Amino acid sequence: MKLTPEQEQRVEAALEVQTNTAKASRAVRLLKTPEELDALVRRYNINDGCHYPLVYLRSPLCDAGTALYIYWQLEGLLFRPPESRRWSDDPDFDWVGLIELIERRFARYPRRSVEFDPAAYFKELGGLAVVVRAIRTGKGLYCPPIMREAVVVPRRAAAKAGAKAKPATKRAVKAKPARKSATKPAVKAKPARKSATKATRTARR
Repeated sequence: MKLTPEQEQRVEAALEVQTNTAKASRAVRLLKTPEELDALVRRYNINDGCHYPLVYLRSPLCDAGTALYIYWQLEGLLFRPPESRRWSDDPDFDWVGLIELIERRFARYPRRSVEFDPAAYFKELGGLAVVVRAIRTGKGLYCPPIMREAVVVPRRAAAKAGAKAKPATKRAVKAKPARKSATKPAVKAKPARKSATKATRTARR
């Protein structure tokens, strides 16, 4: 997903505000589209805390693709049963709370323009075949099916793909009626004339 120069400027401005003031909400207000918010999210290191992701997730610009991206940044915790995940008293590092928030709200996020495929993402990173295999088979992961099976494709893109996939219907060609063979009617053979013999001619005389 490529941003326009104008969008890129807004993302850079938001990143600068966020870095200098530590206020993600002020940074997010500079953005205008879901693509810009997604670009800002992908430039954030999830290990720095979950305060910023919480602000991103609560923004009206947040798409399902962005929420799913944040969710899979915590893939290490998804291999542990929920009861064995450690809660943190520090709200800035409450990763378990962040996971549960996304799981509760995921179905309500709109699918407008941000695409995200978890298996393809980890495959591109390389060296994470275990995660890719777990996503595809479900073995070893402790997350709801809606999260494990989710692949976000924006509705507009899905509609275009569906239109391309429709086979072209061939116009029915009417079969031309078979042409009658112009055969000439059989000519009746004329009966052969009986030849008059000399004896008959003599008798008539």
